[in-house]
Amino acid sequence: MYGFYGDAGEKDYGLAFEYYQEAVQLLNETNDDDDIMSDIYYRLALCWYKGYGTDQDILVAFHYINEAEFYSYCDRFTDKFMWQSIAKRIELLRSEIKHSLDEVLENK
Repeated sequence: MYGFYGDAGEKDYGLAFEYYQEAVQLLNETNDDDDIMSDIYYRLALCWYKGYGTDQDILVAFHYINEAEFYSYCDRFTDKFMWQSIAKRIELLRSEIKHSLDEVLENK
């Protein structure tokens, strides 16, 4: 098994990125399991921001981290198990992405 973290084998960012995209597509089609959307969108944002499995694109990363933040907000109201940990990761990555966007704008 290959994946993003390499827990069960070698790291394969490309395969992980493909799986995350498929997961979002499936979840959007079925409208099920909203409780994992914040984590999936977070992972997609991280891939786009760092260029893991795809070309780096800070604006696309910003879009996905905003989606993650929305679903994280929903997680709070449904009291999703351990929602605080994903919310903190989302907050940190969103801050980092926003800082990078600010730097790009300052250098133009």
